[in-house]
Amino acid sequence: MTKKTFLIILLFTVLGCDDKNLESKVIINGNIDNHKSGKIYLVDMAKKDIIKDSTTVVNGHFNFTRKPTSSFLPFEAMLCMWDDYKGMKYLRPIGFVNPYKKKYFESIFYVDRGTTFIANKHNVNNLQVYEIKGSKQNEPYYKHLEFGNLDKNQSITERKRIIADDLNLIAKYPYSFYFLNMLYMNRELYTSDELNLLLGGFEEEAKVFLPYNKLKAWLRYKQKGKTSLTDIILKNEKGVNKPVFDSTAKINMLVFWASWCGPCRKEIPNLKEIYLKYHNKGLSITNISLDNNEKKWQNALAVEKMPWKQLITNDSAKNTFDLEYNTTAIPVVVLINKKGEVITRFSGLLSKEKFYKSLSFLDEN
Repeated sequence: MTKKTFLIILLFTVLGCDDKNLESKVIINGNIDNHKSGKIYLVDMAKKDIIKDSTTVVNGHFNFTRKPTSSFLPFEAMLCMWDDYKGMKYLRPIGFVNPYKKKYFESIFYVDRGTTFIANKHNVNNLQVYEIKGSKQNEPYYKHLEFGNLDKNQSITERKRIIADDLNLIAKYPYSFYFLNMLYMNRELYTSDELNLLLGGFEEEAKVFLPYNKLKAWLRYKQKGKTSLTDIILKNEKGVNKPVFDSTAKINMLVFWASWCGPCRKEIPNLKEIYLKYHNKGLSITNISLDNNEKKWQNALAVEKMPWKQLITNDSAKNTFDLEYNTTAIPVVVLINKKGEVITRFSGLLSKEKFYKSLSFLDEN
């Protein structure tokens, strides 16, 4: 072997090791502002009330380096720093220029193996935003790609065409966590056969992702049948186990919320009015918190002073509620009759008028 050949082999070996070492770590680093110092926080979007990690910013430079376990999976996250508004401190997300749609700004990105790099500050409408380079998982998300619109009135032919187009889109990004999450969020629009067909388009790498397994669990759940609410017992604010379902009520209103959820907190005054009007007419309201941090839940209860039943969920019940009522995005309100059947389900911030309209039949009894 010549000396030149040996050096070439050595160079490729070193480069190969470097790439492997990079993929064996999760690195998030960058330069956000030459004058900034302090803590920067990594927030997992699946558990917004728990700080995933933190590091120190020194003259605008920061670095997160984590050695992932063998079970590590990509996840949605934000980078935040403490700020204040009218004397109130809050975690302010760091914004990014969308690399594919320059007029859009993002704050969420996918954390994955390898390096995510953030730099090059821009001032846009008095807001500081940055450029981001990192996980391939960001591409379909930042391109704002969507599946076709499905509704009950479409013909079989039209549905097949839409599903075929969706399969073609999945074929371009068969690794996409974002696509799987989007399918899970909208799972009720699809038949079981359609979902199984779409899931078959993802590569093996994606089949260990949480949304994939949640979809498979939901499909099994649909075949098996629903869990009775009367079987679910959760802890209240005093640490006492209480049943979710009130069998003596004409209507059970389940309100899924969390202390960190702004729209959830905003609709509480409407719930208080509903409670005053209908709790003597057969309505039982139960708030079910999805908080992961019990102390923050207790603090929110002390502030909001809601006079109806307050419970906090656990992981097992959380999965059941999500399968049954699709509680991934809160607030969610579910009205259930004495037989345990769902009368209606609402998601998002509700107006007082919608609450009253949904319960108007109680005025007639």
